[in-house]
Amino acid sequence: MKYYWKDIVDDNQQWKALELTVEGLTKPTMQLLSGHNLKTKLVYNQIPLFWAKNKQYYYVDIIRTFSNDSRLLGSITSQDIEQRKDLNNANYFKSWIVYFIERMLATNTHFFNNSLWQFKGYSKFISHSCYCESIVKSSSFSIYDKVYWGNDLIYSRQVDEYSGRFKWWRKKAIEGTLPPVFAWYIPSLGGYWIIDGNYRLRAAILEKKEISVVLAYSGEYRETVVYEEFQKEILSTFDIIKKNKGEVSYSTALALNQRLAEAFDDRPYFKNQTFARANIKSDQSWLDEIDNYLKSINYSEREELIEQFRDELSGEHYTLMGE
Repeated sequence: MKYYWKDIVDDNQQWKALELTVEGLTKPTMQLLSGHNLKTKLVYNQIPLFWAKNKQYYYVDIIRTFSNDSRLLGSITSQDIEQRKDLNNANYFKSWIVYFIERMLATNTHFFNNSLWQFKGYSKFISHSCYCESIVKSSSFSIYDKVYWGNDLIYSRQVDEYSGRFKWWRKKAIEGTLPPVFAWYIPSLGGYWIIDGNYRLRAAILEKKEISVVLAYSGEYRETVVYEEFQKEILSTFDIIKKNKGEVSYSTALALNQRLAEAFDDRPYFKNQTFARANIKSDQSWLDEIDNYLKSINYSEREELIEQFRDELSGEHYTLMGE
């Protein structure tokens, strides 16, 4: 595979994102599958990672396997952290983005189901002031959970809080040197599936420390629709100000100029879009997989859960396409 990087900046020339274009894309190791009635399934090769059922865009029922055989990246080392901890904000995120992506591409172990991606870094996507009961619950380690539409980070692996690795991450959290959590935005989940950083996120929560995140968005560029009426309204506002010889404040002038720029900006825009393979054959096969998994782990509420899904699917007729 060949790949190319491009810096994305805002209108003030401030760094906004790093864009990746991949040529000769190979089959992703981690892949999202879809089917009728708003069903999805995430697999690592053939290993199921979750089954999810969208409740008409209100919340999502999710069943996770927390498979340990689903890692796309190797372990981060102390040297990796030291090389990046003193970089400024933009260079810090760009360096970690390149670190994550190039390691996946080098081993041909990735989740890229589309050739165009944008990666954004957030220093305060989630902060210690938000470590409340709701966030901990929505990102719990339950096999079955409800994910509400709150753009939460969703744990993909369980965390052994007594392991040496976790104790090391808690130490890094106290030091303030935790690398960012790396997560993939999946619209049908209404949140971000953690690719790398389950232990780091949990360490930050327990130590009540802020942690940055790197978020991956797939998509495509689309043409911008320009509205002539909106343009006329903006121009008429300037005419009125000119005729009345009115003076406006600096902040008002900035706001008007921003609106003017938006009205005439016809540049293509990046539209987030997650592509899923329509590979779930039937409602019954999807239910059978879940049932067999829950049996294998002796899940106590298996029968009730399967019956709930069966009732919901029998009365619905939706098709979940690539989003």
